[in-house]
Parts: sequence; structure tokens; C-alpha cells
Amino acid sequence: MSFLLATFSNILTVKLQGLNHLLGHSGSSSLAVEKLPVVDYEPIDCSITDIDRNLLSKGQQYFLDISNAVTLGNCPEDLANRYPGPLFHSRWLTATNRVLRLYISSSDPSGNLTEIIGSILKLYMPVWFAIKKEQIFY
Repeated sequence: MSFLLATFSNILTVKLQGLNHLLGHSGSSSLAVEKLPVVDYEPIDCSITDIDRNLLSKGQQYFLDISNAVTLGNCPEDLANRYPGPLFHSRWLTATNRVLRLYISSSDPSGNLTEIIGSILKLYMPVWFAIKKEQIFY
């Protein structure tokens, strides 16, 4: 299971580096997606695991909330204004949250971005929350 997460994390990191390069961001600077306005966007169908929010860190709660927003096709204003913050448990969760936030700010997302979002919601997110729900890892 951890190999799957590590592999997906590596793929996501490479895709994000390419996305940052295309958008003119380089080096260690982060894409400030939280400052972009939310636009009308196409929801992506997937099922989200029911999980106790008390088991989750703030970064993980943001991941759950932004995933719900993407699947429902509407982003509440408080979520749109919430800063994902730099202090998540690890870099890949920050990257995932920022890519999901970028998607809800993209009125005409590229095929690559849509593919990344689909992978996050249909592969990565269910595995992550299943692990948290079963408390396999803390």
C-alpha cells in the first residue's frame, strides 16, 4: 500500500513540476492557487469515504473539503478563502490540495489537469482516507 502511495506521489510531483513550469513558476516557489478566484467548473464524479473529521489534521480536513467541492461542482466561500497553509504533514498532501484548488479556479482546465484531478479523486483520495479510517498508519 505504501508503495502505491509513494509511486503516485512521485508521479504527482513530476506532473506538478511540469505544471509550474508551464505557468512560469520555478524553483521552490509555490503556485499561489489560494489567491485565484473560484470559477464555474465541471464536477468530477467519484465517491468520497465517510470519515470522522476528528481523525484528520487540518491539512487532511482541507483535502476532504476540497475533494467534496470538486465532486459536487461548487465550492463554498469559506473553503475558497481558506489558506491551505504550508504546515501539512508532508509535501505531497500540500501539492495535492493545491492542485485541487487550482482545478476549481480553472474555467477551461487542460486535459492533463483534468487527468491529474481524476487520479487524485479516484485513486489517491480513497486509499488515503481508507488508511486513515482504519487507522493503519498514524
